[in-house]
Amino acid sequence: MLVPRHQNRFDSVARLIEKQRFQFVRRSALSLSTQPEVNAQTQIVLGDTMGELILFWSIASVAFVGGSLVDNGGHNPLEPSLFNIPVISGQHVRNFKHIYQSLADRQGVVMVSDQDQLTATLLKLLSEQSFCQQLGNNAAQVLSENRGATSKLNLQINQLLAT
Repeated sequence: MLVPRHQNRFDSVARLIEKQRFQFVRRSALSLSTQPEVNAQTQIVLGDTMGELILFWSIASVAFVGGSLVDNGGHNPLEPSLFNIPVISGQHVRNFKHIYQSLADRQGVVMVSDQDQLTATLLKLLSEQSFCQQLGNNAAQVLSENRGATSKLNLQINQLLAT
């Protein structure tokens, strides 16, 4: 699955996939009556729909959370953690710095610096099931330990309003 973060990139990413001559299917085409088939020759499913990212995470084996190999600030690593999916990220994570630090402290994320490290890490995770499981479990544990923020915040707000 390749899921561009912004809707305006769907077509340009499709053109990049075509340019590299990968066999791919658009997720949006899978819901039409003339369904293209995902088969053994399909190399990429392009997630060109909105509101389905959780579905994509739920069927993934490994997650590379993008926007992080270049200085874009990174994206949320907690979504794949919900499904015990191991997370790989680049170093540029300023938008989620605290979360990534918590994940790194608990061995719940692998941080890479470039595409070569990304490739090596993906291959390691896909070939070493126990490492893959442990990383995913560690990430899910960090998520579990940090649940309830909304309830805690609501409690604090209500206490302030009552004074």
